[in-house]
Amino acid sequence: LAQALEATGDKERARSLYSQLREQLAAELKTAAENPDLHAALGVADAGLGLAEEAIAEGRKAAELLPVSRDAFTGPVYLFRLAQICVHVGRKDQAIDLLQQLFAIPAGNVISPALLKIDPIWDPLRGDARFEKLVNDSYKPIEPKS
Repeated sequence: LAQALEATGDKERARSLYSQLREQLAAELKTAAENPDLHAALGVADAGLGLAEEAIAEGRKAAELLPVSRDAFTGPVYLFRLAQICVHVGRKDQAIDLLQQLFAIPAGNVISPALLKIDPIWDPLRGDARFEKLVNDSYKPIEPKS
């Protein structure tokens, strides 16, 4: 909801929700410190509050707790969240590096060129040659057989 509010320009309400979320997640992490979902969500909240270093640290922690090497299905979700956090805090090169990593592994349940094309969270990357290459060259549609 905070991300949606932010996207519509309601920065004040978004910031309030990010703050509330940050407080709730910090409290929950005291008893569930190994939960990657909580760390990823805290990273998103921190990014919404402009806390770049904290946001990236939380996103990395989530990806470290459940790496792709341990869970090939869910692990990419946390790399994707980290990429979203990076783009939100202006770390465009890091975000694109993570997206490239995701496209290099089987992560079709998490990411696709079509999603990158339509999701406004990636708008800050539009026009970047590396991003455009991912969006336009990574997807080769299957031609229907006659």
